[in-house]
This record gives sequence, C-alpha cells and structure tokens, in this order.
Amino acid sequence: MQVYVFNGNKMDLEQLEAFCLQLPFTAMDVKWEHLLCFTLKGKMFCTVSLDEENKISFKVPKETYEELIQENGIHPAPYLWKNTWVRVDHSGIFKTAEWQAHILTSYRLIKANLLKRDQFDFD
Repeated sequence: MQVYVFNGNKMDLEQLEAFCLQLPFTAMDVKWEHLLCFTLKGKMFCTVSLDEENKISFKVPKETYEELIQENGIHPAPYLWKNTWVRVDHSGIFKTAEWQAHILTSYRLIKANLLKRDQFDFD
C-alpha cells in the first residue's frame, strides 16, 4: 500500500480517499488509466497520480496561486494550470491538517462554480 508521509504524519491513500469521499456528492474515478480523481457532480477537485508517487493536484484560489507555486515542490498542474490548479510533487510539504484544508478549499471552489440547479442539492 502506498503511504503518504506528511511532515511526520502518515496518511495513506485510503485515508485520503476517506477524507475526500466524506464530502457531499463526491465520487471517485480513475481517468486516463493513471489518475485517481475525486469529483463533485462530475467536476474534479483533487487528483492523485497512480503511476508517480506523491503527486497530488488540486485547485487553489487565484489569490494564493502565485504564492504557492513559488514554494519548493509545488508547481502548476499539467493541463490545469490555467484554472489555478497546483501539483504537489512530494508529500512532506504540508501537514495532514494543511492537506485537508487545501482539499476542502478546492472542493468549495468547484462547488461555487456548479450550475445553479446543481447547487440546490446542497441545501
């Protein structure tokens, strides 16, 4: 089993899945044969590379995007950088609580961009 180590805190892929899947209307799917995707109403909010260890991508607010990609090990996410997605190349950058906060922020950003009819499901 692949284990993600976050500054001394261990979080394996099952724990990451459990965190993401507890969020309302979240589904999990494998896309392009190597990317584990967590989606909200069909829209991705977090991805994990299954063929490259410790590569996790998520959407960030426009206000923090430039600051985050200046940090060592954080880069614009391939194919998604125009939409302010980052890819974290090694898991030691954030503690578990920070990972969860970033993933939750990504989820909320995607939720805010859903069609109005889909947002009613959250009420």
